[in-house]
Amino acid sequence: MVFSLDFVENAKDKISSSINSFSKKNKDLFYADVRLEGSIFRGASALNGNQKAATEDTDVSIGVRSFAKKDGATSVGFAGKAIGKNQVDAISKELGSLLALSLKRAKASSQQKAKFKKKHRGFAEKIGSAAFLQEQSHNETVNYPFKKNPFDLSLEEIVSKAEKVSQNVSKISG
Repeated sequence: MVFSLDFVENAKDKISSSINSFSKKNKDLFYADVRLEGSIFRGASALNGNQKAATEDTDVSIGVRSFAKKDGATSVGFAGKAIGKNQVDAISKELGSLLALSLKRAKASSQQKAKFKKKHRGFAEKIGSAAFLQEQSHNETVNYPFKKNPFDLSLEEIVSKAEKVSQNVSKISG
């Protein structure tokens, strides 16, 4: 059985707490946001009416964007990864390491911008700071219309349907 995506709702407090804790320890952090995505996959394939594969899986990934101010330049750093069930349970630890990596990248970018501005004064005005507008969080769920919920079918039923479709397709000439 595939684990559900209910953890996304449950992870919000841990994520918020992790960002707040990290930002208190890292004064170079100007701003950070986190993206947590989860998907459930189910499917089957068949060739000439014979099952080739069946899958039932959950994919979870987390991404962090951090802004750092250094030497008059604001820059952004990114870090992200796919995570498994054990890492989902320890989301605070995973988030801490991703925040540290994204901040390290943002600070490195800020330092490079500052060096470039100092070295190439004529181009200095062309090198801008990263900027963004404050905007409220947007949470969206995409609901695709279907006649029958595919999660109401067992994996065996999905395999059987794939085999039948494959059988019918193999009878078509051309």
